[in-house]
Amino acid sequence: GIRGRLRKADDLDGLRDLAARDLSLDLSLNDQTFTIAESIPDLRIIINHCAGIKMNGEDPELDTVDRMRRTAEYPNIFCKLSGMMDLRCTIRPAPKEVGHYAPYLDLLWDAFGEDRMIFGSDWPVSDRSGRTYAEVLQLAQQYVATKPASAEAKVFAENARRVYRWNER
Repeated sequence: GIRGRLRKADDLDGLRDLAARDLSLDLSLNDQTFTIAESIPDLRIIINHCAGIKMNGEDPELDTVDRMRRTAEYPNIFCKLSGMMDLRCTIRPAPKEVGHYAPYLDLLWDAFGEDRMIFGSDWPVSDRSGRTYAEVLQLAQQYVATKPASAEAKVFAENARRVYRWNER
């Protein structure tokens, strides 16, 4: 797949070429994401860092809730469960308790479900949060453990294999 910062969605031909080559696109959620998803439904789009939801202990903003509902409409958009403790939470040290993150992760889960969520550690950037890789992984595991048994294998392996088209070697 390709990862980058998309400033505008006017190069749809280049993105169509990605889809034709069966590649995926990783990016931050923005308004162009919806234009791309609508225009190129065969392109797998992976939204980085929990779709940019702020996880600072306050209720999610209304526009964030609306954006997640809109995102749920596109089966070709996936979400990386990454950046929870470092990029999305500015509390330092970042809380370890899954309860702090659950309201935000529930919003993502409602939009993407177990078939469109992919764990990403965000290591080594995650070290800036004052939390280790093991703590980031544990937080994600604790959250996913509250979901159906089938979710763990999907979120931590199967979805990434499917979306990124990983081949066993």
